[in-house]
Amino acid sequence: AAGRGGRDRAAVSRRFVSPGAGRLLPRPPARPDRGLAEARRVSAAVAASAFAPGWTHPAKAAVDQTLAAFGYRAPAWYLTFKQQTEPRSGDPDLLGAAAAAAGLAHIRVRVVAAPTSVTTPAQLAAWRLGMAHVAPFVAGLAPGQRAVLQQAAESAVARSGAGALEVSMLTLTARSPARRRR
Repeated sequence: AAGRGGRDRAAVSRRFVSPGAGRLLPRPPARPDRGLAEARRVSAAVAASAFAPGWTHPAKAAVDQTLAAFGYRAPAWYLTFKQQTEPRSGDPDLLGAAAAAAGLAHIRVRVVAAPTSVTTPAQLAAWRLGMAHVAPFVAGLAPGQRAVLQQAAESAVARSGAGALEVSMLTLTARSPARRRR
């Protein structure tokens, strides 16, 4: 389904809600239990998502190889996320345990398929080039070089035979325990 600005909601790089403020953050909290505890403190309900364990798409490898040829190196925060945070937030048992440790109740963790309308090599390349860890690198390129990167990424995706994007997501929903009125 298309979101604001005509962008496919599932194709937009994931963001994280800042509890209480209702705004989106470009990066997840380092420890899911701490982020969930803060959400419990200020919210009646919590919903969170991450890529399901082991999920990938052929466009990812195709675009990553293209980016490397253009000199891209992942930022330190992303490497830390992939090595430390994602293993905790992308595992159903660990995510459920983090929610319980945060004091949440009625915890439900499940894997869902999220189909998108992202199907063409151009759309798949744009999806990957717009990810939070890649977009600053792309934006820093001169316009001509950015266009060459986009075209190279589209060609790489086409050669990969990548099909339509369907994202396998791990979702968590939970509620804050009932609060006593004073």
